[in-house]
Amino acid sequence: MLHHSSREDYERDHHRDRRALLDGWLTMRLTYDDILYDWPGTLADIRAITRADRHRARSARDRAMVQRSLRESGHEGNMPSWPDF
Repeated sequence: MLHHSSREDYERDHHRDRRALLDGWLTMRLTYDDILYDWPGTLADIRAITRADRHRARSARDRAMVQRSLRESGHEGNMPSWPDF
């Protein structure tokens, strides 16, 4: 199954993943088969991340990282209020 229409798309996705990791974001790429044929395993992985609360930005440093990421991505608008984010 073709997931990228070009090599540039493929490279852009991997560059974006590296940048996100450097900025402190967790990335979990899921495939159609992950969802359809291995949902219990996929859900267990998602729960392992969320149970440890690793998906939340709580400290001032984390909030600053979210703000910087929003600015650099060009997203407009306000960030969700804390601690609901």
